[in-house]
Amino acid sequence: MKSYELERSARPGQGGIEWVDNAKAILIYLVVLGHFSALDRCTKDVIYAFHLPAFLVITGFLLGRKFGRSGFVALWTKQIAPYLRLYGFFSVLSIGLWIVMDQPLRHGFSELGNAFCGMVYGVHGSELLLVHANAPLWYLPFLVTSLLGVFLIRQLPVSAGWCATLAYFAFSIAYPELSDRRLPWSIDVGGVGVLCVFGGITLRELLESREQPIERLAPSIVYLGIAVVGVALLCVTAPWNGTTNLNKAVFGANGLLYLVNAAIGTAALLAVSMALPLTGLAHRMSRQTLVIFCTHIYFVKSLNKLLPAVGPMATLFMLFGLAFATTIACLVLAGFVDEWIRRHVMRR
Repeated sequence: MKSYELERSARPGQGGIEWVDNAKAILIYLVVLGHFSALDRCTKDVIYAFHLPAFLVITGFLLGRKFGRSGFVALWTKQIAPYLRLYGFFSVLSIGLWIVMDQPLRHGFSELGNAFCGMVYGVHGSELLLVHANAPLWYLPFLVTSLLGVFLIRQLPVSAGWCATLAYFAFSIAYPELSDRRLPWSIDVGGVGVLCVFGGITLRELLESREQPIERLAPSIVYLGIAVVGVALLCVTAPWNGTTNLNKAVFGANGLLYLVNAAIGTAALLAVSMALPLTGLAHRMSRQTLVIFCTHIYFVKSLNKLLPAVGPMATLFMLFGLAFATTIACLVLAGFVDEWIRRHVMRR
């Protein structure tokens, strides 16, 4: 039986999977859109219900079934160390920009110390932790925690690994009710990341056992139908569950419904990604999601300061356009720095 060809070319001379590129492009756009303060609560609820869990599923899918089988040294060299260097680089850069832009040192150096302590603690959304202006960087420590958790679980038999994964997820959902003190490096909510990454690895294992790629199993119209149904369900169930925010350890009214919504949104995303052809823009966005993720908040914050003056014109359609313009601006910036960051910071 032929295995699923995962490294077919998305563009001549470049390895990749077309629907994965589409999915990553959509997700990074939703991350940017979700950070606009003028976005209505219902739309935020829908986006936050699945966008980061879906990113983690894609991460697990790309890691593949051999992840965790090659030993800790390989994990550290290929995954952990590059993300640690990236986090340190952008954190120090963000603290420098924070000093220049917000002038926090006018009251002394204590706030600078808090910023560096927050960087080491690796959490945003609690007290003075990660107090510099680039709050989305919390995701990198969270990702490291998730990868380490998956690595440890992959050392167990499959059934025991799933039990440990579900137990950690249950702990993450329950923890906010037990304590209002966030644990360092998002250890408290890391169970969500572990479950999603583990799910992505499992998805790849299932696909590699098939003779035919998943996007060829049905016509594009079928996948579009699945996506429409999924989005419709999410628009009903996500507002019903209420406000969710993985960063702030908020999971709405029901942790199980949070998981269901994450699964529905991820399935809808994958379906629409398989139905759409890959464009050059989506391909570039997919390849440079890390730089977009680490830089977009400065553009968004600047625009957020202008939006209150716009008044009634700050419609959802307008925000869609602003989010797209912000993504393109970050993409242009990434074109100048992405290769340097990957070579000299992440050392890949």
